[in-house]
Amino acid sequence: MHVAGAIHADVSTPGPQWLERPSDPNKLNSALWSKTTERAEDGVISTAGLRVTDAIEQFGSPVYLMDEQDFRHRAREFRDAFEGWTVYYAGKAFLSVAVARWVAEEGLHLDVCSAGELTVALRAGFDPARIGLHGNNKSEDLLRLALTAGVGRIIV
Repeated sequence: MHVAGAIHADVSTPGPQWLERPSDPNKLNSALWSKTTERAEDGVISTAGLRVTDAIEQFGSPVYLMDEQDFRHRAREFRDAFEGWTVYYAGKAFLSVAVARWVAEEGLHLDVCSAGELTVALRAGFDPARIGLHGNNKSEDLLRLALTAGVGRIIV
């Protein structure tokens, strides 16, 4: 059985084996949510003390809320758990200039797959030697950009 689901292997496996159907669907799974994410009695979710409804009122919808301290804590946990190894944050998970800076400041490398992700990383001042560009079907322009920028690894 493949943890990525049915399209990769066993069609009878609906999802990762560690992800169980909750007895209470309104309970937040701490493996999936920030440690500071909570559901109030009125059902509104908050992250790091900021209610989603307040964020939408202030910034509009859709809105992304990230707890910087939780992100940094998890990055350090991965870095420390694999001490002596190169740990990459997958930019495809979510990448912005701020996130790229957090990744750099916590000592991780950055995995990018597109010109957009690479541009965000470079705009953030991410050391290109700590960037890995991977994936198939890369254009000559993207490869040229990566080489010119000094990307540390190009994975094909």
